[in-house]
Amino acid sequence: MGKRASRRRIIRPPKVEKIKKPSLYARYDDETREPRNQFEALRRSLHISQEVFGEKLGLTRQCIQHYETDRSFPTVATWHTIKEKAKQHGIELDDAILNEFLQKKLAKKKEMIERRYQEKLEQMNASFNKKMSHLNEVSQQKWTKTIQTLQSSYQEPP
Repeated sequence: MGKRASRRRIIRPPKVEKIKKPSLYARYDDETREPRNQFEALRRSLHISQEVFGEKLGLTRQCIQHYETDRSFPTVATWHTIKEKAKQHGIELDDAILNEFLQKKLAKKKEMIERRYQEKLEQMNASFNKKMSHLNEVSQQKWTKTIQTLQSSYQEPP
């Protein structure tokens, strides 16, 4: 008995890796602009992509991108694990990079706290001004009533 046609082996051509087109939103000045921090400068000096750098350090590409754009910062514990993995790949990470991260993190938190308390201060000032204007109106009404009663009591009868 012969094999059915549906069980015949289909020979497929080998997969060809497609070359990704650069995104319309990609930055073409990426290599010419100044690095944002020492971490990005180190990666660029090694001439490797964020993805490869992340693989060597045990991080994702997005994590590397966030560190380079100062969107997030590594903790000290995370930094030490990154440093150990970098040492395994022959990459020397300086603690000056961690110091820069910590300074930026502190500045960002300080700015956030100032903004938060500035908003609270503005709310308190608005509330205070509203209460003061109400008190002024009430006291002005009382004074006018008092003046009117005094004027009426001191008027000479005709």
